[in-house]
Amino acid sequence: MFLAGVIPGPKEPPLTTLNHYLTPLVNEFIDFWNPSVWLSRTFNCPEGCLVLAALVLVVCDLPAARKAAGFALCKHEHFCSVCHCTRSQHGYNNTNYHAWKRRTISEHREAAQKYIP
Repeated sequence: MFLAGVIPGPKEPPLTTLNHYLTPLVNEFIDFWNPSVWLSRTFNCPEGCLVLAALVLVVCDLPAARKAAGFALCKHEHFCSVCHCTRSQHGYNNTNYHAWKRRTISEHREAAQKYIP
């Protein structure tokens, strides 16, 4: 078991301070992404291999998960992180998920790049 930290209560921290709690954990794993890690030998690569790794795990309630992932609150106009549903056009009662226009991975990546300061 690995406990990276506990965010103190009794109230949740504002979005602008959440990164300060995550920074120490991210710094521990940054070498696995940039520049990466060379493993001298593995079962499938006896000559060794270059490894790029990211650890992503969030265990929390829905409001905290939305903040950590950079998504808006459920009360926001664009409330869904999976599709392009909006509160004013589709509302919360639209359960016909076959008609939802899903977000693509490229859209998520583009939004993430815009979010990075």
